[in-house]
Amino acid sequence: MEDIKSGMKPLKASYPPKVVHSQVLGNVLDEVKPHDSRDIGRSTHLSGYLYYFFGDTFCKNADGEFVGVSGNNFALICNTEKPLESTYLSVAKSGMVEELVKLSNAEKEEQTKGGFTYKFWPFSGMVETRPGVGWMWVEKTLYRTGQDQTYYGMEAVRVIVEGAGRLKATRCPSALFKSHEPRVGCVSTMILGEHVYCFGLHRDFLMLARVAKATPQRREAYEFWTGTEYDMDFKLLAPLLPKGMLMQGAVIQSPLFGDTRPFVMVGCSQHADSKLMVSAAEKIEGPWELHAVCEMAGFDRPGDFRYCMYPHQWASAEKEGQLLVTCSEPWPGSVVGSKLQFEVATPTFWKEIPLGKYKKSIRKSMGPGKADVDLSASHPGVVVSHVGSYKDASFAVLVEGMNQMHVDEAAFLLYRQLRRKEADEKETKKNEETTKGSKSLPSSNRSSILDVIRRISSGGTAEPAGTLGGSKQ
Repeated sequence: MEDIKSGMKPLKASYPPKVVHSQVLGNVLDEVKPHDSRDIGRSTHLSGYLYYFFGDTFCKNADGEFVGVSGNNFALICNTEKPLESTYLSVAKSGMVEELVKLSNAEKEEQTKGGFTYKFWPFSGMVETRPGVGWMWVEKTLYRTGQDQTYYGMEAVRVIVEGAGRLKATRCPSALFKSHEPRVGCVSTMILGEHVYCFGLHRDFLMLARVAKATPQRREAYEFWTGTEYDMDFKLLAPLLPKGMLMQGAVIQSPLFGDTRPFVMVGCSQHADSKLMVSAAEKIEGPWELHAVCEMAGFDRPGDFRYCMYPHQWASAEKEGQLLVTCSEPWPGSVVGSKLQFEVATPTFWKEIPLGKYKKSIRKSMGPGKADVDLSASHPGVVVSHVGSYKDASFAVLVEGMNQMHVDEAAFLLYRQLRRKEADEKETKKNEETTKGSKSLPSSNRSSILDVIRRISSGGTAEPAGTLGGSKQ
């Protein structure tokens, strides 16, 4: 059995997903300003640096006094072994955290005259389109205290790394998508091949668009998923999920659920129920079907709902079914980190019997439904499948199961069947050649053979006179 290959498939979380254990680790705290309340808490990377992005941050000075709200900012993650620790790089003496996406002078003047505040919320994280250059999609919203927010549109923002990990953001001259158009990129963004895939919302339905990673600032370069293809007209886009099913979250590529479901969606709905929603799909377009796997626990304010739920792959053991997920608590709460353990499927053992060196007739005899042994009865849980077609040299029999001993025994039985078929075919060929040889003898030779048989049966000698023994005396 020297040709047989064997192994064990990597562990993966069961699907549909199920969380079997969760542990609250605490708040994501800043070394410089540990007492500021803030939300979002999505992690991202650029040029080898790892960051947390935050939304509304209620800043305090050294005496613990409130000094103002920073609408969007970032903190550097210095030690991946301590995932709940980060440090601000830009803090004023007053205690205000510097905003990453800044207002123009005209917008500052509008705020002063109008008595409102402009917000730029970085829900989508950031993608690195080329070394040292990232793009993020932010929601521009007008906010008045005690009133509903007014959504203005989506902007694409170019981000670069300056000295010592500091980020510098540059806004495009105008909104990429206006208030009546889809909120492209407001949920999550991901690079796949030569495109940036942007998950967003349109009329509270989750939608998907894509753009070449070289031109994310060009509105005319965006294409929208229609359910069957990508089209330039957003009016043809197809919802990926029912209305309100996903509000904030992330779509990632992950080994969590195995090779057949490499795209994983993690987030929360619009329903303010604190439930973590998870889905996995073969393709980035889906199909997606969210499952509520657990209720995210609070820390400072356990009675309030939680929102802004994000996975952090760099701090997770995905191949073991573990995921670090953060959520946000309303003010005066902050970002809370929890370690989740998903139910993991029983490991699968496998053996592959290559058949390429055997004749096509033997390969065919070992094909689907040709086994001489009923393995389902003698080896429960063992599955026999085939790799390729018997017509190809790469054809092989694959034996899989959760019991290694059963897999080994089943593979041995199939291998023995294979060698028996090979021996039978050689014997059949030998017999055919013998029969063919006897039929091809000349008639005179056949007559001589018959004479010898008659002499032996009558008690005479098989040696005719004048042949092997010479002349008779």
